[in-house]
Amino acid sequence: MDFGAYREAVIHLAWYRDHIVNHLLFGMIELRPTEFPPAMPCPRKAFRARRSTKKGFQFVHYQRFVLGVYEAVGWFRQAALGSTVMPNDPDTGLVSGSFVDEPPWPHFVTPSVAESLPFAPDWMRGSRVHYLFPLQEVESTIWKTVQESENRVRLSTWLNFDLACEFEDYQGAICLVAPNPLFRSVRKSHQETRSDASQETVGYHFIVRNGQRMAGCRLEVTNERLRGRMAPLVAEIDDEPIAELRHHARVHKEGLSVSHSDHGLLYWYDPHVLIRAVHANIGIVGRHKQVHVPARGRKRPRYTFDVDEINESTETLIDERPDDHDVHDRLVRADVRRERQRTARDYDQKWFHDVPAEAAEWVREKIGQARVVVMIVDPYFATSELFAFGLAIREPTVALRVLTSDDSFKERAVARTLLDNLDATSHAFATPPLIRISSGTRGIHDRFLVIDGGVWFSGNSFNALGERASMVVKLPDSETVVSKLEAAWEGATPLADWLVGAER
Repeated sequence: MDFGAYREAVIHLAWYRDHIVNHLLFGMIELRPTEFPPAMPCPRKAFRARRSTKKGFQFVHYQRFVLGVYEAVGWFRQAALGSTVMPNDPDTGLVSGSFVDEPPWPHFVTPSVAESLPFAPDWMRGSRVHYLFPLQEVESTIWKTVQESENRVRLSTWLNFDLACEFEDYQGAICLVAPNPLFRSVRKSHQETRSDASQETVGYHFIVRNGQRMAGCRLEVTNERLRGRMAPLVAEIDDEPIAELRHHARVHKEGLSVSHSDHGLLYWYDPHVLIRAVHANIGIVGRHKQVHVPARGRKRPRYTFDVDEINESTETLIDERPDDHDVHDRLVRADVRRERQRTARDYDQKWFHDVPAEAAEWVREKIGQARVVVMIVDPYFATSELFAFGLAIREPTVALRVLTSDDSFKERAVARTLLDNLDATSHAFATPPLIRISSGTRGIHDRFLVIDGGVWFSGNSFNALGERASMVVKLPDSETVVSKLEAAWEGATPLADWLVGAER
């Protein structure tokens, strides 16, 4: 690949030092277009890792190195071949292991200009990127140290993104970022064709970087209508950084891409709606009031909060509607309705009311699909649920775990009955069920059904589901919820042990 359109490169490097061994945490190479002023390196920064999981002294380091473009790319490719060293100091190695090129070298991927690279500033949106991802994860003890709150904050301040937790998929990776070397942005102007208002002419003006030319660039624009996409319009760009395209219909959703014969894909975004109307609602704050909430016992004292009331509100509409706006609006509403319905299906959204048999059958069907584990979390779990749902497991190796609370067992005889029934029916379970009890404020109020990592939330106890109006929905971020439930499980007491303590 030709890197002649760049002046120099900056290598951002973070590493962890355990005694005399340096472990790579993250690296980014930033290629700087020729119009940029010379970059400045920064001295090495370091802090001693707090609350380390290892004995001895561990440090986290960060440094920014300024190199020539081809020198930096050479360092990058040397790392890809398994030899990662400190820039400007080839005698000091970095433990990194082997990497996988993504995509295969020398190709790059180009994210949409609407996407942000977490490790790069906003002006690099849409930059071409080549990744080196480690084959093996960085040693877990290192990341446990880095993820400690104080260490995490300091490293995030240096890197400008949360490598320790939020973007852990970049841990141990090296990224080569090649910003668009030819132009900074694209400006557009829309103008209806007078002879036919259904058509539209759009001008595209490229803001070219100093000293660069647009010759060799290809512009491709799509017009996505409500029920499909029209054929793309294409323009070959010469030294004049302007292109005019006449669309055969008014633009509804516009998608755009710019590619170059040598540099590849430089700029693109998916079709998005062209904004032709702006609706503004302007309110004027009037009376300020203070609300006093009375106390609810010693643990919930009285408190106040403020509210600003809006006395006047005006609406402004800047609207440029097409002649067929009635049909347009109807089709848009239909699309929105279908999208809501698709989302509800994705989240397995169910409304049960006065249909307890149907609700119970739905729960049994979900449990019957389990292949690894079923976990029922219900503070009012009853003996009947053990039979109504627990025996719906089909795979003999599936483990059944029940997490309930001592609210279910105000009378000790209820807990004793559950334990006796569990013992009496143990032959019906290939894998014996486990029941644990959480007490006091450690308990969980809501109801959850966990099946092989998926989590369903229920507003009602499973033994009463469907009797009164209630909702069940599959949670989109199940991993976070499972981790919380697992922590509650670890802090709970096995049923037999809890009963022994309760009967003393």
